Amino acid sequence: MPAAPARPRTRSSSRLLLVCAALGAAGALLAIGLSWASIVAAPTALFFYAATTGVYAISALVAQRLLQAPGAGLLTALVTGLVSAPFAFGGFAHLPLFLAVGAAIEIPFALTRWRVWTGWWFWIAHPLGLLAMSALAFAALDAGRVHLWVYLVMWAIAILTAAAVTGAAQWIAWQLRRAGLGAVRKGRA
Repeated sequence: MPAAPARPRTRSSSRLLLVCAALGAAGALLAIGLSWASIVAAPTALFFYAATTGVYAISALVAQRLLQAPGAGLLTALVTGLVSAPFAFGGFAHLPLFLAVGAAIEIPFALTRWRVWTGWWFWIAHPLGLLAMSALAFAALDAGRVHLWVYLVMWAIAILTAAAVTGAAQWIAWQLRRAGLGAVRKGRA
């Protein structure tokens, strides 16, 4: 029985893994700092989490925008969680948070079967994923027991943070693409 023809090797899979690992490690540095800052911000925990939920996802957002590949955001979020776990306050208990972040930003793209990579779709999908994470964080913090004005301010902060983090991720990905990193298109090595 003849062997199936070998698929041509491309550098995109190695490039994808290395870029996801590098972005995940950079995101881990940010996550470690945020986890220790959360101790200091404990008295204002609801507002702190509303303002920082999106920041935990920035490396995954950059990877997804830069690489435009299925699973890039989830893989980067996983690397961020694994690298930050030994050093962050709470240790490996944060790993499910990063997996949830990665899944939340991948789901809108999975619904399109990873066929839509236009800029406007990122401006819809990323804030939706970040707001879903904010809703989970607020539920975990039992935010429903606070005054209505506090709850509304938390959501206003979360919405502004989602927009700001999405914009920052778009800009960082654009700068990295200008530097030579990014999606490998057909016909390119």
